[in-house]
Order: sequence, then structure tokens, then C-alpha cells
Amino acid sequence: MLYNFTANEFATFFHNKLKTIRDLTAGSEQPSVICPTDCRITAFTPVTDLDISRLLGGCPSKQCVLDPVPTWLVKSLPNVFIPILTKIVNASLASSQFPTAHKHAIVTPILKKPSLDHAQLSNYRPISNLSFVSKLLERSVASQISSSFSTNDLFPPLQSAYRPRHSTETALL
Repeated sequence: MLYNFTANEFATFFHNKLKTIRDLTAGSEQPSVICPTDCRITAFTPVTDLDISRLLGGCPSKQCVLDPVPTWLVKSLPNVFIPILTKIVNASLASSQFPTAHKHAIVTPILKKPSLDHAQLSNYRPISNLSFVSKLLERSVASQISSSFSTNDLFPPLQSAYRPRHSTETALL
């Protein structure tokens, strides 16, 4: 049997779930920093067309209804879109502002497992679909932060998540 919940029912459920987590952790101590450092990222480096080209090459061709242009078209016309994307990313990096137009997501509740009860809101998880430009900007910033962490040896030695050449297999080894 398929149950239909309204958007408001999902929104209320997920809002209450977050509120409960925040309430339960409100009095918790801040985690201690294992390795204090004097390293600071005071500004992001402007990206080049080549940087954007590399990022584009690594991006999946997924798209979202928020995208004004299909992702496949952006990737198939790099000479047209790379200079535009470079300017958008650099404007955001220079101003330290994430563009308001890209702060939106299409949220879709998905069952955690197909075998779970459709009638239980707790069996769903929210999936956020973001615009292609927002993901490209995020990748650009993540790349610079990751590079800075690697250069300054700031990653915890046993961290495998979110690091190139550090998989779950290397964590097990």
C-alpha cells in the first residue's frame, strides 16, 4: 500500500527531527582540537578557466530542475560556458558570498530501504538536489580547502573520508 504524505508533513517531521538533535546536543562540550595550528585561509585563490575545465570534467552530468541550462549542454560547449562559470565562481570567491540564487534545493523524501514501511515518516530520508552551478562552486571551494589542509598537514592521520586516495579499504588496512 502506498501512503501519500503532504510536503508539510515531511517538512514538519524533518524540522522536528533536527530540533530534537539540536536540543539533545545543546549542552555538549565542543570537541577538542587535536592539533592546533596557526594556518589560516584568509582568502580564496581565483580560479582559472583550466581549473573550471578540470572540475567540469569530474562532474557527473546530473541536473536539477533549478538548472537554467541542462548540464549535458554546459559540458558539451566548454568554450561557451567555462569563461562564464569562471566569472561566477571568482565573483563568489572574491566577495566571500554564496550567490543567493543558488541557495535553493529541491528536497525529495526517499525511503531508506525499499523493504521499509511506507507509512512511517521515520523510514524516509531527505535528498537535496542542488543546481549545477552551486555544486561546481562547492567543489571549487572544497578543492582549495582540501589543498590547504594537505599542504599544512592538517588532516587527522587516520581520516579517510573526503580525501583523495583514502578509501574505506585504506582505512581497514
